[in-house]
Amino acid sequence: MARVRIRLAKDELERIAATGAGKLVAQTTRRTLNRGRVLSPWDTGNLRASHTMSIRRLKRKRVVGRVTTRVKYALAVHEGAAPHVIRPKRKKALKFKMGGRTVIVRKVNHPGNPARPWLRRAMTEVAHQRGFTVRRVRPGEGDGEQ
Repeated sequence: MARVRIRLAKDELERIAATGAGKLVAQTTRRTLNRGRVLSPWDTGNLRASHTMSIRRLKRKRVVGRVTTRVKYALAVHEGAAPHVIRPKRKKALKFKMGGRTVIVRKVNHPGNPARPWLRRAMTEVAHQRGFTVRRVRPGEGDGEQ
């Protein structure tokens, strides 16, 4: 039986590994995006429609998939909000319609809202189906960015 030796350069091995990992990360990220859209709270549809995904290769050895949303209130819905006071920024009073009539007030006591972590749930469900473990990381720790 003949023996064949194959030698690959370190750069080539990293490229091959990143390509395979990239496909796996892209598939998992896509599934997380789709599951997140299904699980997201729905009122007007803006939050559900705003989900996007991106795949990045970091430092030649790591591939990172990200699911995000671009609406400003997403974090308050996902993580919840404590009761707080809403005051006007540029005017002297807040003006809005309530029950068919216009209301003008100097402040509003918002009661807060409970957390509805739909993206965390989507990520956990998809990750466990694909054999990954999920752990909490501090901001900037897990994505190679500071």
